Amino acid sequence: MDEHVPLKGGLLSAIQKGAADKSKVWRVLYILGLIACIFFSYYRYIDVSHGGAIITYLLYPLSICIMSLLLFTCDYAKYIEIKFLGAFIVWTILVALLHYGDSDTLLGGWFQSVVITIILCFSVAYAFQASTQKKLVSIFAVATITPAFLLSILALILVALNRKFTLSNVEGVLGFGEEGRLELFCHANISAAMCGLSLLLSLYLLLVYKKKAVRIVTPVLILVFYIALSLTDSRTGIISTAIAVALFFLFFGKESIRKKKMFLRVFLCVLIALAVPVCFYFGTALVRVAYNATLANSGTVQNEAPVSEQSEPYQADVSQSPSPADSPEILTDESQAVSSRDLSDAGTFNGRTGIWLGTLRGLLENPKILITGTTPPQAGIKMTPYFPESAPKYNFHNSYVAALVSYGAVGFLFIAAFLLALAVKCVKLVFGKRATSDYEMLFLPVILFFAVLEGMMEQFLFVDSMPTIIWVWLMFAAGIVFRRSHA
Repeated sequence: MDEHVPLKGGLLSAIQKGAADKSKVWRVLYILGLIACIFFSYYRYIDVSHGGAIITYLLYPLSICIMSLLLFTCDYAKYIEIKFLGAFIVWTILVALLHYGDSDTLLGGWFQSVVITIILCFSVAYAFQASTQKKLVSIFAVATITPAFLLSILALILVALNRKFTLSNVEGVLGFGEEGRLELFCHANISAAMCGLSLLLSLYLLLVYKKKAVRIVTPVLILVFYIALSLTDSRTGIISTAIAVALFFLFFGKESIRKKKMFLRVFLCVLIALAVPVCFYFGTALVRVAYNATLANSGTVQNEAPVSEQSEPYQADVSQSPSPADSPEILTDESQAVSSRDLSDAGTFNGRTGIWLGTLRGLLENPKILITGTTPPQAGIKMTPYFPESAPKYNFHNSYVAALVSYGAVGFLFIAAFLLALAVKCVKLVFGKRATSDYEMLFLPVILFFAVLEGMMEQFLFVDSMPTIIWVWLMFAAGIVFRRSHA
């Protein structure tokens, strides 16, 4: 021991320094773990056969370790929202035990995904100070944008070359699928959610960072994601992104708008709220029209894509993937007109209302489900007989309806109360007496609104067998909003 340092002071200093170093190490591991979860939300569609192993043997154990460290170092359990989400996990365990005889219950990917998104995604805000939380938004934004951009640009290049890339045992292709819609190794609706989220994150980076490199790169990212989103022809993805972009401009321009006279403030708000979504939506239609016109002028169109027929959505459980192809390969794809569906079936949300009404009939005939739930893997199986004959099997096309069947009325009320409390926090964050002017904080309600909208039309939240990118960002953003409310 160094003789120049007093024994007591030296020991205390060493202990404190060692504790601080260890604290830094596990927090760095926490960040890397969440980045891995973000990457996995893309990778899961490319390597279906090993996705479950990554959940079970990497992300799930890491989440349990992180929870232990949070409880030991951060007084984590004192917050009411943490106790609330803990109670929700207990309820999911009870539902799993009630259906213990069914396959894929307590040890299934769905339960592990619930734990991962609550601990690894939601709770990250409780491990860091407010100043670091802002940096995390940018770090995870880059982690989300990078794989989405690589997939999008490769898909667009393949489309330009009349090619598409297929992988064995993968549901989607990279390029145009059979429906004439752009796919990123997953169904076009999922691809649209990836592109829409990445577009919003790129807008955020463009606004927040003043560096020249960022100002050059982000417009390119936005353009690529906008074109890719347009070619998916996913009306849910396009409309959700359009509304989120409008909120983006409203929230980020609220200080400028407040300085105007009352009439001008109202006019600007109405103009932004109406004009931005309309221009965004019809802009995507123009992209598809321009693409089809280019093909027509070159005389290379070999087949027309379906225009308004109901498309087959993805399955929430990856175990129900289509039959695999023989081997990975790049196929020559006949120049195909991109699908361009209108809003003529908006009244039924492209047949979704039939699925929801069928689920209601199923619940009325089986009221026990409202008490005990079914678990997510069994929910679609039990309700599919009540779906319209033309509807795809197993998919509710609504995260909240799926949660009601999966977890029963109690589980659904947990989720509804969580989202309601989150909405109240967001309103206070943006418009309350202590409203924030931080761009990072103003951006989070935009992402949350986008995620909730996507969840209303697709089965992205709370019940999937693996974390989706929308689910990850919903919980990450929600955690920061809740944590900020205690500041």
